[in-house]
Amino acid sequence: GAAVKLGVSCATFADGLIVRSVVVDKLKEGGEGVVMLWCRKLGPEDFNMIYKDAIQKLFALPQFQGLASGGPTTAAYFFVACNDAELFYLDPHVHTQPALKSTEIEEVKQSYLHTPRPLRLQWNSLNASVCGAFLVRSVADFEKLCEDLTAIDDTLFEILDRPLELQALGEAVDTDDGFTML
Repeated sequence: GAAVKLGVSCATFADGLIVRSVVVDKLKEGGEGVVMLWCRKLGPEDFNMIYKDAIQKLFALPQFQGLASGGPTTAAYFFVACNDAELFYLDPHVHTQPALKSTEIEEVKQSYLHTPRPLRLQWNSLNASVCGAFLVRSVADFEKLCEDLTAIDDTLFEILDRPLELQALGEAVDTDDGFTML
């Protein structure tokens, strides 16, 4: 059969650990790139303002597409810009989107899929659970992103070469001293 051209792949890092091999393997499969979803909880309940500077710097990265989160009592928003005082977001909930025929999609995009202008949220009202979206188009682009993220904050943006291999609870583990731990 004919080779199928892949579109954009997606790699989700739900625990905040970015795994190099996952992204590189997806890039090597071909296609136009990989959307990386980096998810983290940045505070026990409220957004911890200690992370503000690092999150603010993401918006300057060329691979950064935006931040999904919300306010303290609100649904999800997609943040597309920020300044020192606030974040700017698009609210996908402003209009109810009707069912579309494929020929109507472009016409409706402008009026239903976006708010007419970005809305504002103060930094101290940001929900602690965040998901950053990045688009990388090549291994070199991904490596540059990793370099930039670790330069921003190498404890917030942890990058592993391979996934962690964790043992299940209750699984026997041999130790060097001849004892077996359960």
